[in-house]
Amino acid sequence: MMALRSLLLPMLDPNRGRIRIFDGRVSWKVDSGLSTPGAMASRRHFPCLVDHMYFSLLSFCILGVTVQSVSAAEVHLAWDQVDDARIDHYQIFIGYTPEQYIHRLETTSTSLKVAGLGTGTTYFFAVRACDRSGLLCSAISNIIGATIPSEQIPTPPSNDQATSPNPASVIGANFQMEIGEINVNEMWQRINFQQAFMDPVVVIKPLSFYGAHPDVIRVNGIDQQGFWVRIQEWDYRDAGHGFDLANYLAIERGRHQLDNGTWLEAGSILTTATNAYEYQGFSQGFASPPVVLASVSSFNATQAVSARLNRVNHSGFFVGLLDQDAYDVRSVPERIDFVAWESSVGVMQNLRFEVGRLGEAVNAMTYRMFYQGDYASTPFFMGDLLTTNNVDGANLRINFIDSDRVDFWVQGAKEVDMATSQVSEDVGYFILDVEN
Repeated sequence: MMALRSLLLPMLDPNRGRIRIFDGRVSWKVDSGLSTPGAMASRRHFPCLVDHMYFSLLSFCILGVTVQSVSAAEVHLAWDQVDDARIDHYQIFIGYTPEQYIHRLETTSTSLKVAGLGTGTTYFFAVRACDRSGLLCSAISNIIGATIPSEQIPTPPSNDQATSPNPASVIGANFQMEIGEINVNEMWQRINFQQAFMDPVVVIKPLSFYGAHPDVIRVNGIDQQGFWVRIQEWDYRDAGHGFDLANYLAIERGRHQLDNGTWLEAGSILTTATNAYEYQGFSQGFASPPVVLASVSSFNATQAVSARLNRVNHSGFFVGLLDQDAYDVRSVPERIDFVAWESSVGVMQNLRFEVGRLGEAVNAMTYRMFYQGDYASTPFFMGDLLTTNNVDGANLRINFIDSDRVDFWVQGAKEVDMATSQVSEDVGYFILDVEN
C-alpha cells in the first residue's frame, strides 16, 4: 500500500479551459472565454484541452476513474492507462470534499487500494498522470465519491457468556482494578466487568501462540460495564484466526498509590501518529522510568495497527500506531490506553505483583523468565515492547506459562521476517496474582 503523505494540496480546478500565466499568477480560462487572474472556477467537469503556448502540461487527461469496491476498511480505485512515453506515475488525490484535497498517493499502477479510511465517512478521489519529476502532469480526472460503511458491532451476549472465565478484582483505597484471562478469536465478543468502573482504562497484551499467524488485539466500546475485543490479523492475511489466550487489565483512569508507596498511572491518548510518535507526559513524574503497557482501544478505522512505545522516561513516553509495513499514514485517530507502573515487587490487599523490565534482551528467539516469587498457581502475565527497534508492527507472543516461569518472544508483522529475528527489544512486564 502506498504511503498517505499528509500535505495540503492546492485546490486544482479541473474545469474546461486553459491555464495561463498573468504577472506570475495562475489564471483559469472557463467556458465563457473570460479570464480572471488568480481566480479558480467552481464548476466540475473534465475536458482534456490544455494550451501549451501558455503553460506546460501534458496534453491529455485521465478518463474513467471508477470505484471498483468499497469495504469497511478500504476503497479500490481503477482508471484508464495513459499511453504516453513520458508518464512515470499517477497521483491520487483524497479529500473530504470534492473541492479540496488533504492527502496524496502515488503509484505506477492503474489501480490502487486506499486503506486506513474511517468508517461512516465519505471521501472524494481524483487522479492525474505525471512525468518522473512530478512537475509535468495531466489535467485532473473526474472526481469520484465513496462512503465507507460503518462496521456493525454485534449485540452483547448475556453476562454468563461474556464475562471472563476467571476475572479477579482489586479494590484499593481510591481506585479499582480488574485482571482477567480471555479466550478470543477474530469475532467480536463482549467482556463484562465483575464490578462497574467510573472511567476504565483497558490494556490487553500479549497474546498466546496457539494461532501461529501474526496478529494484533483490537478493543472497542469501552464503557463502565465492560468492553468489546477481537483478534485482527494483519491486512495481508485472510482475516481468519483461531482462539488465543490473552490477559487484560482494567483500572480506573488517573494516578494511584499502592499500599507500599508504589505509584501507577492509567490514561489514554487520541492519536493519528502512524509509523511516527508523539510524546505523552505523565500527570506527575516518577522517581525512575516506569514500566508502560499500551494497547489500541478503539476501532475507528479497520486497518490493523498496534500501539508501539519508545523512549520511556520518568516524565513520559513516546507512543504511536504501527502497521504491517511501517509506511502508511492514518487520517482517522485511534485511542491508545496505557498503564505506567513503577518497577517494584509487593503486595496490596489481595494482589501480589512484580513489575520490571528486561533491557534490550528479547528478540525472535524464545526468552525464558523465572518469577522472583513463588506462586501456587499460574499468575497473570502482561508484557509490552518498550522500544521500537523493529520498524514493522512487531508484538510480544507467549510460548509457555506456568507457576514458575513464562516463555515469550518478539513476532514481526510478517510470518517470515529475518529483520525482526535479528533485533532485540526492551520488554516491560507485570506479573499479577490475586487471591479472591
